[in-house]
Amino acid sequence: MSPYEYASLYNEGTYNLNPSATAVYSDEQLAAFRNGKGTDWWDSTLRNSTPQSSHNISVSGGNEKTKYYLSVGHMNQSGLLKSKDWNFNRTSVRSNISVEVVKGLTVDFQMAGRYDKRTMPFNGTGLFKDVQMALPVYSIYANDNTEYRQGPENPVQMSNKDEAGFDDRVRREFNGSIGLTWQLPWVKGLIAKALVAYDYHNREEKQWGKRIVRIPMMKHQKLIRKV
Repeated sequence: MSPYEYASLYNEGTYNLNPSATAVYSDEQLAAFRNGKGTDWWDSTLRNSTPQSSHNISVSGGNEKTKYYLSVGHMNQSGLLKSKDWNFNRTSVRSNISVEVVKGLTVDFQMAGRYDKRTMPFNGTGLFKDVQMALPVYSIYANDNTEYRQGPENPVQMSNKDEAGFDDRVRREFNGSIGLTWQLPWVKGLIAKALVAYDYHNREEKQWGKRIVRIPMMKHQKLIRKV
């Protein structure tokens, strides 16, 4: 809904409730909204597309006694925010090695690890709701002064980590195992196996929200000052 459509419908709703009421938005304000005053919060906060890159390298080979496989990958994904403060990075590695130590005795080593980091503004999961609920009649800045954000809830401000704070998460995972396979020479077809495995999972989260001071101005308007 455009700023002009919102203001017109708001006035219409006010008259429907009280035919003698004064219009909340004057003719001058309506004309300004028609000429472009106001904000498209969706376009001001979010991008139309999100870049993503993914790279993988793998090596495999071996001979009759030894076989190996190694893979390393990295992915980088940017979020929808124009502030570029919502990002996800992941690095992963996987390795399989099989060695026949002596005839009939094979050692298998398997390993997989992953490290990923997600960064976003504080309370970033609520941004999409804020964008949809933000009133189009407000401007991003009050009186075109970049020291003041106009509110009451300003999605552009809340999408910026420098102004809203941050919510970062790091995950570390490792899975490894060593297995022994022994083909018993004195009993045909009989195989003995042993396996030792180790799993590690770690998750770390840090959150910090900045205090935002809201200064009331007039009806239906507020200023938000960066502190």
